[in-house]
Amino acid sequence: MVDSSSSTVQLILTAQNRSKYLHKDELIIRAGRVNKRRGLFSKKRYLILTDRPRLFYCEDGAKSSSVPKGEIFWTPKMVPELKGKKQFWIHTPHKTSYFEDPEGKAEEWVNAINTLLVNTFGVT
Repeated sequence: MVDSSSSTVQLILTAQNRSKYLHKDELIIRAGRVNKRRGLFSKKRYLILTDRPRLFYCEDGAKSSSVPKGEIFWTPKMVPELKGKKQFWIHTPHKTSYFEDPEGKAEEWVNAINTLLVNTFGVT
């Protein structure tokens, strides 16, 4: 399920280095740089999807402490929505998060999240 391109592998390895934020035996399914939009502004973030399943994001950048800035809580009512080649939204009962993948791999994010939703909760 993990993309084997060299840039993706490097991002996964970088995320594994941030393992102090992972639970014991938790594996990263997908990780990458995204822009998280809030209102008219966006911030560069590092989005991590794990097999637990968990979806959280950290600051992105060499000088960042990689402290998790937020987590999108896993629920059977979570709905990832593809909005274009680069944009995807994640709806939960209390909040919608807006993301842009600068590499144009939004569909891969949506597919990975949907796969974990089905594996976790079954077909809803």
